[in-house]
Amino acid sequence: TAQSAAELARQHREAEPIPPRQLNPALSPELERIILKVLSKEPSARYRTADQLGRILMNLQEGAAQEAAAPPKTPRAEKAAPPPQVFAPPEKPASDPLAVDWPTTLLALLALIAVGGLLPFWMWVYFRFR
Repeated sequence: TAQSAAELARQHREAEPIPPRQLNPALSPELERIILKVLSKEPSARYRTADQLGRILMNLQEGAAQEAAAPPKTPRAEKAAPPPQVFAPPEKPASDPLAVDWPTTLLALLALIAVGGLLPFWMWVYFRFR
C-alpha cells in the first residue's frame, strides 16, 4: 500500500516483496522460493516461460502428492525423508551487452536498402503524374 500512485509505482520497481511465509506459515519453503522468483524485479531472474513455471509447479505438486500418499512411518523407521526435488533448468549466463546481433543488423540494412531503392521510383512517379 502507498499514499500516492507515484509511491506505489516506486514500490513496484524497487521494494522487495514480503516473503510469503510471513503471511502464511503453512507454505513450504520450495513454494516460497518459486513465488519469490516469479516476483523478482529483474526479468532475467524470473522463469523464462509460463511452461517452465508450470512444469516446476507440477513437479512440486507431484512431490507433495507422493509425500501425502506415503504410508505413515512407524517409530522404528524414524529416518527423515529428503524434501521433494524441484528441478529448474540451469540459468543462462548473462550475455555481453555490447555484443552485436548480426541477423537483426543484416535485416535492418536490407530494409534500409529496399526503402532507399524505392525512393527514386517514388520521386519519378510523383514528378511524372504531377
